[in-house]
Amino acid sequence: MHAKMISKKRNLTQFLELFLSLIQSGIPLSAAVKILSEKEETRENAQRIKNILENGGGISKAFCSISRRLKPYESLLSVTEETGEIGPVLEGITEEVREKEDDIQNLTVLMLYPIFVCFLALSLSFMLIKYGIQYISLIAEVNKAELIKTVFSANLTLLFLSAAVFILIRYFWHRYSFETFLFWNLYCLNKSAVGMEESFALLLREKSFSRKELKCISFILSGLREGRELYGICEESGFFDAFCSSWLYVAEESGEVNRALKKIYENYRKKKKEMRERAVRFMEPALLALSGIYVLILITGCVIPVFMSLGSKIL
Repeated sequence: MHAKMISKKRNLTQFLELFLSLIQSGIPLSAAVKILSEKEETRENAQRIKNILENGGGISKAFCSISRRLKPYESLLSVTEETGEIGPVLEGITEEVREKEDDIQNLTVLMLYPIFVCFLALSLSFMLIKYGIQYISLIAEVNKAELIKTVFSANLTLLFLSAAVFILIRYFWHRYSFETFLFWNLYCLNKSAVGMEESFALLLREKSFSRKELKCISFILSGLREGRELYGICEESGFFDAFCSSWLYVAEESGEVNRALKKIYENYRKKKKEMRERAVRFMEPALLALSGIYVLILITGCVIPVFMSLGSKIL
């Protein structure tokens, strides 16, 4: 099942890359769909797009039908129905899909480390309870129930701390994702000659944002409709940093909105990358600390009583 899901994800990326290469070479949309529908590895996706387009459906509906992963880009794709230029939008979407695919794989690999540590700890505890507790209780003259309680305490502590590390890693990993995705959308929409107010109205209909994020977009849209400056609204929202406000102010003064949006997007993308590198660096000492706490509880409850008992008998 997992292998099948990975295969589908790779097929989507491959399909988008092939479709983009055809569009960029100057081939019309209908001809590109026809070419891809003749290839075995892209036939299914191309056929879906072809059927929807032939039945009067739009480009956004056609592309979103091939995968749920394209739903967040529905607003961008809908713009192509007005401009007729799918190339720039599809290029950005392909890059984002590829990057998200890599992010999911990297996060999955990163999360395997604490899972592996917990698995080893549980295996060790099982072996200790099954084969070691009875001998420790005899040597140390400690109640067997107390020793089992210590082992369970060590495992529960490890699981609780592992969950905390997992939550922290996810926080690091997804930090600045909203800001990056928002300004990437705004940059692509502005590049396609969509106004700022209309862009936020389109984004407000997206289902990929959380309630908090949609509230932020709604706040900005309300401010724009009231005739306020974008940099002032963003600064007041509390979501964005000084770099963002500064470049939006420059855009208002100079009129170079597209350049400013690209700079802001690149800044948040850089910050997101730094946060993820920080998460990777944090993982190793966190796992060492978790393992140390687990072993310390076991030593305190199971090993030290043995040495104390042996020491008292020798003395």
